[in-house]
Order: sequence, then C-alpha cells, then structure tokens
Amino acid sequence: MKALVMRGAGQFGIEEVPMPICGDDEVLVRVKSVAICGSDPVLLAGGSMKDGLPRSLPHIPGHEGAGVIEQIGKNVRGYKVGDAVAVESHLGCGYCENCQAGHYNLCMNFGKVELGHKQYGFTVPGCFAEYCVYRTEVLHKIPDNLTYDHGALTDTVATAFHLIQQAGVKPGGWTTIIGCGPVGMAMLMLCRAMGSKTIVLETGSRLKKAKEFGADYAIDFMDTDALEQVLAVTDHIGADQSFDCAGNRASMNLALHTCRRGGTVGLVAIPAKPEMEIDIKTIVWDEKKLVGSRGNPNCHKQVLEMMSAGYIEAEKMISHHFPLDQFKEALDLFTSRADGVVKVIITI
Repeated sequence: MKALVMRGAGQFGIEEVPMPICGDDEVLVRVKSVAICGSDPVLLAGGSMKDGLPRSLPHIPGHEGAGVIEQIGKNVRGYKVGDAVAVESHLGCGYCENCQAGHYNLCMNFGKVELGHKQYGFTVPGCFAEYCVYRTEVLHKIPDNLTYDHGALTDTVATAFHLIQQAGVKPGGWTTIIGCGPVGMAMLMLCRAMGSKTIVLETGSRLKKAKEFGADYAIDFMDTDALEQVLAVTDHIGADQSFDCAGNRASMNLALHTCRRGGTVGLVAIPAKPEMEIDIKTIVWDEKKLVGSRGNPNCHKQVLEMMSAGYIEAEKMISHHFPLDQFKEALDLFTSRADGVVKVIITI
C-alpha cells in the first residue's frame, strides 16, 4: 500500500509499504480522508523528537482521519465491515488511574506501547496511508448524512470542544478567541452554537475568514489598541471566557487581559517554547481561572452529533483537497498559510 513515511527530521515521502496486520481486537480501516493538523509539520520537521515523538523511525504519521472498515478482528463487537468511522488519536492503557477516570488523553503510561498506550500517528503508525489498523475504542461511527471529510474534521472540532468542556461557555455572554486557525475557527462555531457572543483577534486573511464565519467582532491582532477595542465592546468588563488558540506570549497576554474579573482563560495551543512570562498578579487579584486542555477525550460522538444536526458546519473550514501523492504540496500550502488556507484534506 501507499503511505507517507517519515525517516528522519525533514525526511519524508510517499512509499510502498506492507499492509498492516489486523489483530484480534482491531479493525482494518480503508482510509478515505485525512486532515493535516498543525502538529504534523512540527512532527515531520523533527520538532517533536525532544518529546520522544515519533516513538521510532521509519514512521507513518497522520491522526485526523476517517474511512471505512474492511476487516474486523475475531474479538471485535459493535462494528462491521462497511461501517464509516472517524478515528481519534489517543488510546489509553485502560487501567491507570487517569484512564479509569476517563482521562485517557492523560494516560499515565503515555508513550509506553508495551503497557497498552497508543497514540496513532505519533507512537504507532497513523493514517496518512491507504490502510490503518485501530482498536475499537478510538472509532466513532459517522452519521449517514455526513461525509468522510466531516469525519476527518472531527478531531479538530473535538479539540476545541474539549477546551469548552474544561473552561465553560456562558450563554449570552462574551467569548474572546485569540488566533483563528482551524481550532480557533472550530471554537468560534461552537461558541456561537452555544449562545455566546464572539470576539476574534487575528490578522491577515484569517481575520477576514473570522468575519465570514460569523464572529460578532473581528479585531486585528496586530493593532496596538486591540485590548482596548475588546474592552470597549464588552462595556469595559471583559469577556466571560478567553481562549488562546495561538500559543505565543502576545496571544497569552491578550487572553489574560481580555478576560473579565472572575472569568476563565483557556489554553489549547502548544507554544514553541515551554516557558513564558505571565501576569500572576492579575490572575490572583482578579481571581481568573487558568485552564489547560489537551486533545479531545470523550468528545467525538458529541461533535459528530452536532455536525449531523447542523449546529456545526465544519465543512466550511475545508479550503483545499489534495491526493496523497501530492502531500508535500499540501503541507507547504498549509504551513505557508497561502491562498486562504484553513483546513487541508488529503483524500486517499
């Protein structure tokens, strides 16, 4: 089969590789659609090696996928050949304290495949390939009125949804979203669907996209008075919740200071540097809650149902399609942010 194979930092291409073998507790999925995630360029460039990812080389990346089941293991129940499924990347060990509490994205055996943990596309082979094998715990049936592309977008929307689960959204209140890439766009759609008024801070073409996606206010992140503009919109109170979807010092500062007293600051973007200065005094004096969010545990089913019901029009995020053979061109476009790119889908 064809697959994208990473052999080192910045060394990757499409190769012919052996078909994966479906185990007794697994299903074989014929991959149809895979979305490029912001973590994929970092992984392929070798930027995640300091974190032990990928676990070994050569490696097949890809984790925002959807496809159709072509084979099931003898122990599999609840799925059949022909089922259309979306996949999630985190499979916890199932028995550590965090997994048993439902926090399998925080599995205490992360990275230890021999102890049962898998993260598809990172510690085990992913879905930038014609076929991939999965445990059923990470599968979610795609409703009949949705497409494989919807399935591939579920991971992104679910990542935004998990942060909302962590931080909350006040219906009728204000939400500030700093950074309107794919997760920020998903956050915008979700917050609007949940009854919140929205203020997006971005720049360039993505600022225009935020307006198209229905932001109540779209403010240029680069304006020196961006904070004052947000405060003016909210009667100088601030937003009930502010979400940093950019992951840099300036965006973190805006998220913190656009949030009202007693409000919540949600962090979902992974910064390039693990350390940055933060205004602790404001957090303490204004009793602002700072909430981190990783991945999207227990969110895919709800997101698929919201998309199926029409509450979330995730397909609007798709700006480009490429076949697997043109992955390099697709990745270059995605990383350059050219041509109005938001979400790029690889069709296989």
